Amino acid sequence: MLNQDQQAALGRLSTFVFDDSKELVLSGAAGTGKSYLINQFLQGFSSYVALGKAVASEDFPETLMITATTNKAVSALQSQLSSLEEVRTIHSALGIRPLYDFSTKKTKLILTDKHTLHSNLLIIIDEYSYIDKELYTIIHKNLRNCKILYVGDSYQLPPIGSDLPYIDVLGIEKVELTQIMRQTDNNPIQALSRDLRESVKNKTTLPRIPLGTEIMKVDRAQFQQMLVNDLRTTTNIKYLAHSNKAVQHYNKNLYQILQSQSESYNKGDIVQVNRFISNDHVKFKPEMITSIDDISHNTKQHIEGTDYLGMYLYIEGYWFFMPYNVADYDKALDSASPQLAQMIQKEWIDVLHACACTIHKSQGSTFKKVYIDLHDMSFIYNRDRELFKRLLYVAVSRAKEQVVFTGDIG
Repeated sequence: MLNQDQQAALGRLSTFVFDDSKELVLSGAAGTGKSYLINQFLQGFSSYVALGKAVASEDFPETLMITATTNKAVSALQSQLSSLEEVRTIHSALGIRPLYDFSTKKTKLILTDKHTLHSNLLIIIDEYSYIDKELYTIIHKNLRNCKILYVGDSYQLPPIGSDLPYIDVLGIEKVELTQIMRQTDNNPIQALSRDLRESVKNKTTLPRIPLGTEIMKVDRAQFQQMLVNDLRTTTNIKYLAHSNKAVQHYNKNLYQILQSQSESYNKGDIVQVNRFISNDHVKFKPEMITSIDDISHNTKQHIEGTDYLGMYLYIEGYWFFMPYNVADYDKALDSASPQLAQMIQKEWIDVLHACACTIHKSQGSTFKKVYIDLHDMSFIYNRDRELFKRLLYVAVSRAKEQVVFTGDIG
């Protein structure tokens, strides 16, 4: 059953289908029922279209397209929808992909051979905080007579280099859900997440962190030992940091400890690159953090009379082969001719699940347990208190069962 907040929001979404508005934002924290509301909207969409035909004076989009800004968000939204509507990344829907520009050392978006111009659609875009000015411009250049419903949380992190999510800067009409659907008062993690979000929203002081079983603060030695033990015995654990330096430090050390463990990979996984790769499309350095955009299992490469079983990983707009047995990488190099060895170094990849990742990259993900080093964030705390609160809000709200802190911000 819809609460009062959701009923009002659904009423606005239903009229958005056929009124003169071109864009609308649906914002709310985790637990306010955004996905539940979208489900209700999808179930009633045909009736809203029928109503629009009876009352609207002009034509309006009568077909839906559901997208999200990241693969993680696509997977999460697809699992939450009761309809059979396909969910894609907005990049896939438009036929665009990122390309690293070696001259500027920046990533830009380019059109692919699957580039598509869309018209007469109502497009839902989940996790809109990832949309920057470049992506927003491309979206609008490739749409004709379309409406866009942006869904997300205004108080998560904006694109790197921005103070606010670009969509929020534009002043688009916003419908905000504020009422939590499930009880959170007995869950310290959800309660702290709510208090941090309110602190960001109202620009108030940092709330007190309630320490106990679900939210702990330990010394550095215990922090590191707990993290290693959890990674050895438990899945879905993540160390979150603000700086790439801290992420690289932890991943380098944890890789040495955990590299012998078996690994399984899925679309959307955050991974660490372990070998230098440079070809005409990408350039990866060891310890770089990236994500798997697509995956094809049970494939093989034939090198000098030997078949190497593995998978193809689509990363940063390019397909790489990775053997199931990482030791096969060096075995293939040793047996290959110089020409084949050069191909292997450009086309094969060696990655490991990133035990640590930046808070920015964690958006859209949920982990059983999250480890946070406050000292890593102390520079931001002293320089930009509002950004610090956003970082802490995102980091804490990634955890389902436990948050472990170490260090201080003073």
